[in-house]
Amino acid sequence: MCPYTFPIWMLTSDENHNHKVADLLQENIDWFIMKKKQFYDTIHGAKELYDLLEILRLVQQLLIYQFRSNINIFNSQLPYTVNLRIKNSIKNLLAVWRIRSKTLIHPYVDSSFIDTVATDGRWECHPKLIDSSSTLDEWNGIIISRLGNLHQTVYEIFTHLEPRFLVSYNTSGACHIDIDTRKNISNKMLPAMNFILQQFVTYQQLIDDIYSNLAA
Repeated sequence: MCPYTFPIWMLTSDENHNHKVADLLQENIDWFIMKKKQFYDTIHGAKELYDLLEILRLVQQLLIYQFRSNINIFNSQLPYTVNLRIKNSIKNLLAVWRIRSKTLIHPYVDSSFIDTVATDGRWECHPKLIDSSSTLDEWNGIIISRLGNLHQTVYEIFTHLEPRFLVSYNTSGACHIDIDTRKNISNKMLPAMNFILQQFVTYQQLIDDIYSNLAA
């Protein structure tokens, strides 16, 4: 895989541009998943590789949902009760993300991500969510930042673990990947990423409903 390129930086206030980027990201991950599965199908007992690939697909879908979101609603003047509803939803979402992100802590993960997960002030207790003068756009910026952290971290996990599994599957004797890592991928990381995505979809549905009501 290529070096990480921070795709979240392509997000702009131009929704048409964002949607085009989302289409390209979707085409890219669909092609990547197809090719990887064709390769994994030739390897006996490659369950962990399929699970790693699914984790990567889920975090990519998280990114794609963000690019397809109605981002300009965060620059709108909304009633106080709507603002409060959005803020509470953001807090709940970030709390879930922080808790579930603990399953992604791994020796191959950058130490800055470990520090981020350990600090609730970067998530649901972020100062911008406490300061009454903060804007909707600033609140949304917290989600975008943490999404970028999640995306980069999953990419790093996949980049480090996939070749190690491939070496293990193609050598005789005991697997070089410890049993805890193998179990964590299927039993902890994968369910956590599934839940993180589900919660984000629910949050985006709320934003879409508010956007539709404004346009009505």
